[in-house]
Amino acid sequence: MNDDIQYSVFSADTVVGIAVDDGLLALQDRPVDMFGEHLPGKLTKEYERITLENLLAMASGLDRALLMEKERVELTETAWIRCFFRSAASS
Repeated sequence: MNDDIQYSVFSADTVVGIAVDDGLLALQDRPVDMFGEHLPGKLTKEYERITLENLLAMASGLDRALLMEKERVELTETAWIRCFFRSAASS
């Protein structure tokens, strides 16, 4: 193995874990509270209750996965946060 080559071993879980340890985030923090300027207005209750812990465990409780396969290919929105919450607007 070449000692000059370094690989990143950080994942979202690792970065969030460091932020939690440093007191910058809590697992019960809600993305809707962090990204208020990107919200489309009134959200469904399902989106309002999602926490960082839910997202890290891939257990948001939503009825379908978002930004998968066909949606990802057809995505024209460059602001992924806005795109995520846009699908959360209640009618």
